[in-house]
Amino acid sequence: MRELLLPAIRNDYHLIDGYRRRSDAPPLRVDVHALTGDRDPRVTPEAMAGWSALTSGSFTLTVLAGDHFYLVPATERVARIAMEPVEPLPV
Repeated sequence: MRELLLPAIRNDYHLIDGYRRRSDAPPLRVDVHALTGDRDPRVTPEAMAGWSALTSGSFTLTVLAGDHFYLVPATERVARIAMEPVEPLPV
C-alpha cells in the first residue's frame, strides 16, 4: 500500500511547496469558511483572516479552542460547519 500511495503524496507535497499565486490572478468566486485553532503555533487567526483577500465571495473565520490539532476535540462542530448548505454565487 505504501508503494502505491507514497508517490502521490510526495507529488502533492512537491506541488504545495512550489505553488506561488500569481499577483495578477483574480480572486476566487467562491465563499470561504476558514477554521483555525486559537493557540495554533503555525497559523494565527490574523494570518488565517488573510484568506479573505483571495475571494470575491463571502469570508467567514471560525476560531476554535485548541492548537494545530484543534480538529480532534472539535470534530462534531467542524463536521456541522462543513455540512452547512452552500449557496451558489450569482453569475
